[in-house]
Amino acid sequence: MVNRSLMLSLLVLYVICIQGGTCIPSLFLGFLDDPGCSCVDLKEKLVHVQNIQNIKIVPASSFCEDTEIIVRQKNGIRYCLNPQKQKIWRSLQNLTKSKNLSAMRTP
Repeated sequence: MVNRSLMLSLLVLYVICIQGGTCIPSLFLGFLDDPGCSCVDLKEKLVHVQNIQNIKIVPASSFCEDTEIIVRQKNGIRYCLNPQKQKIWRSLQNLTKSKNLSAMRTP
């Protein structure tokens, strides 16, 4: 009975969040994806260039108003670069030329 009432409460809360547009549903129901921004903490420079596996550039969208540059290292660590910094873009251009590293741009 407790599980049923809990699920009903979560469902009602979820519906309220959808209608109001102010809640993040994944906080309440873990199996839902939150399509918001991936980057919160931004680095000002590339870190451990020799360990980079790939770089993903995500343009601004209706889900996230910021362009995101996501770097994944060979050991699985992921970090974000500040797209507002011109030196980041220059570093990315130099890196892709010298290391033949592909930067993936997602739609």
